[in-house]
Parts: sequence; C-alpha cells; structure tokens
Amino acid sequence: MDMKNIVGILVKNKNITSAEENTKVEVDNLRGDNIIEAIKESLKEIESARSFFEAVSEPKLVDYAIYMEAAAQSRYTYLIHQAKEKGITVEVGSLLKEVHAV
Repeated sequence: MDMKNIVGILVKNKNITSAEENTKVEVDNLRGDNIIEAIKESLKEIESARSFFEAVSEPKLVDYAIYMEAAAQSRYTYLIHQAKEKGITVEVGSLLKEVHAV
C-alpha cells in the first residue's frame, strides 16, 4: 500500500484519533441522547479501525490499527457502563442499523 492511500485512510478516519478527546467529555453532564450519540460514534470508530487494519500491511501500521480498535472498544465499554448506570436503554438492533447505514 502506498503512502497516499494510507494518508487518505487516516484522514477519512480522523475521528478515531480524536477518541481520547471525546472521552474527556464530562460523562456526568451528558444526557441520554448525548450518551447514545457517543455510543454510536464509538461503534463507527471500531468499524473504522477494523477497515484501517484490513487496508495496511506495514507492521507498525498494523500495530497502530490494533491500538485504535482496542481504544475504541474501551471507550464503547465505558459508555455502555455509563448508560447502564443512568438507566438509558435503546434497542440494540436499531442502534446497529443506524451505524451500518452511515
């Protein structure tokens, strides 16, 4: 894979690199809709990380892709836990349909 394609994938998936910034948001101040949106975004980040992993072959980029997916999964788990604590529920099927539609 050439550098131009790699840069294109990184730019396209720039939301993954901002996952740490997104997680710094005060979850206590998030309302139900905001937590749901954050969960949807974390699912997109997981999908993007997997796509990036499949697109690269250089060992350091493979390691980076694995790190991105692990970080996105950790964020997802954290947000799900916060949603449960706040009593927020959604139908999983509808959430997944929305994410795959994007």
